[in-house]
Amino acid sequence: MDDVLLRANGLVESFEELVRAELPADAEIFDAHVHLGLDIDGMRGERDELLAIQRAHGITGSFMFCLDEPDRHPGFRAPNDRTLAHAAASGGALIPFVRLDLTESPIEEAVRCLDLGARGIKLHPRAQKFMLDDVRLAPVFELAADRKVPILIHGGRGLPPIADSLARLMDAYEPQLIIAHAGIADLAALAHHFSGRTGVFFDTSVWSPLDLLDLYRLVSPEQVLYASDY
Repeated sequence: MDDVLLRANGLVESFEELVRAELPADAEIFDAHVHLGLDIDGMRGERDELLAIQRAHGITGSFMFCLDEPDRHPGFRAPNDRTLAHAAASGGALIPFVRLDLTESPIEEAVRCLDLGARGIKLHPRAQKFMLDDVRLAPVFELAADRKVPILIHGGRGLPPIADSLARLMDAYEPQLIIAHAGIADLAALAHHFSGRTGVFFDTSVWSPLDLLDLYRLVSPEQVLYASDY
């Protein structure tokens, strides 16, 4: 097992050297999608570990939010408080987003956390079991537009088509939008609605390089945000 780990670490280091060689020496690397906390599936994100990884790879900052945590009720209040505390302890390296549950006072929780320093809103329709045509989303999008903060929304596996409903929300309220996981849940339709649209971005937190190649084919480079997820 030790030999396998050594070989794997060697491959990762060699890939990093290749990537570094392609980047300008003064390029700033920002990660648009990271998590801290404990997920109900047992996955855990630790602040000191994340910051050490980011320092090692030259990542200067990231958008950070909680996982789908065991104490998420009511309304992710306790996990959001921990998110704000992690950000305060990070020296500016972690930029906090408030995570919402549409069934538990989402506007009140969003306003509370934005007033305390959150800089964006995280929505996860699969984990929190809502559709993109849910009428409770409209005030969330309206608030994000009014407060000039981005919404980052899960766009990965496990969703039905989302593009048409998301486009209607964006036409009505026009906040900044980050579609996570390269929008692979509905990429062709999302690209149809949003390719070239100012203020709409896709993050790269997806496993398959083939999905990323498809994304790069369909949207403009300035709409692509580097992101790693957990």
